[in-house]
Amino acid sequence: MVDFEISLLDGSVCYSSKENGPESFIVERADIESGLHEAMQLMCTDDKAKFILPSRMAHGLIGDEEKIPPLTPVVYDIHVIQIEHP
Repeated sequence: MVDFEISLLDGSVCYSSKENGPESFIVERADIESGLHEAMQLMCTDDKAKFILPSRMAHGLIGDEEKIPPLTPVVYDIHVIQIEHP
């Protein structure tokens, strides 16, 4: 389970867990950005980190068609609240 904020390089916040609460996903199995899967494998419970993901590891050629433009790198500010192991 993670708290997160996704922003553009100019600091504009696109998405935040403050909107809908912390999120959970299964690393290497969930349908999320490939860069986030890699980032999560480097982290432990209660770690905080900031990752800059190139567009190819984030939202790719088309962006997310809402708040993230095509071919745009994003900044993930992450706090790992809890890690559940299968």
